[in-house]
Amino acid sequence: MSILDRLNNLIMLKKRPQISTFTLSLILLLVTEGCSLINDPNKVKEISNMQLNSSNKIVSKELQTDILAYLQKNIKKLSICEGEIDPNFSKELSSVYPLGKDKYLVEFLCFMGAYQGNYQYLLYQKQPSGNYLTPLELEIFDAETFRKPTKIKVSSIAGFPTYNTDNKILTVITKYRGLSDCGSLAKYQWKNTRFQLLEYRAKEACDGTYIEPENYSQIYP
Repeated sequence: MSILDRLNNLIMLKKRPQISTFTLSLILLLVTEGCSLINDPNKVKEISNMQLNSSNKIVSKELQTDILAYLQKNIKKLSICEGEIDPNFSKELSSVYPLGKDKYLVEFLCFMGAYQGNYQYLLYQKQPSGNYLTPLELEIFDAETFRKPTKIKVSSIAGFPTYNTDNKILTVITKYRGLSDCGSLAKYQWKNTRFQLLEYRAKEACDGTYIEPENYSQIYP
């Protein structure tokens, strides 16, 4: 059995309540980065941050199931993830967060890549006239144009996302390759019905040197 096959089997254990999202994140890091993880204090800090974020507020299991089921019925209509969806992962590793009265943020995992997931965000609203799903766009900077930053909008984003329900800030750390020596960090603030870009940092050079994403070169603002 290959490493990826083992990972897939472990992720399916998410059906058991004792397997947390933090545990799955740790498994993914171990599979992609190996034993070097243990000797890297920066990686240990990354795991600690994951554990802190794993206790974030989410809606009840029943409500999340209902919202994700509604999303599944509208995948084609809304062109969610542009049709690139792995149902084995998306069903178990998607999340729903409260935004306010009858408003929810859906963090939908499209598929799991070699070392990070690909996500799409949607606004779910319950109204007297019915339920509504609105795909959201996120602003990023094209990795090819960092020397002359060009802001673009995307419907999905790759990386390790963290949404803080207290301040409604979404943070996404994106790796450009499995070694984690290059990538980007984006922070978004939820306002009204969309995410507004707060900060964007990037390390373009994949030079074998790891630094904290918070210390990447500032691209925006």
